[in-house]
Amino acid sequence: MSTATHKLVATVPELGTPELLAGAFESNEKWPVLQQLNVSMRVRIPLQRVTLRTLRGLRPGALLCSDWPAAEEVPLYAQEVPLSWCEFAVVDEVMAARLTRLG
Repeated sequence: MSTATHKLVATVPELGTPELLAGAFESNEKWPVLQQLNVSMRVRIPLQRVTLRTLRGLRPGALLCSDWPAAEEVPLYAQEVPLSWCEFAVVDEVMAARLTRLG
């Protein structure tokens, strides 16, 4: 398992070169429009490899195991960019991701 540190870098053609998320966007005149853009968020947990035969045989209630330790934070991505680390929580009977640290 990699312990590399990721920095969030954003590239927007009208803004020029990539900037770290400090104040680069907020100081740009296009920020009011840019901040309204929707971004897909994903939590990624590697699952154990399975055969196509196993995939074909999956039924409701089947469990797919992961080697990821249950007590360890999981990475949260904005599109394909690593954004933060989080842990799972249940809120009003819905799964949620609680941010634990950025970067």
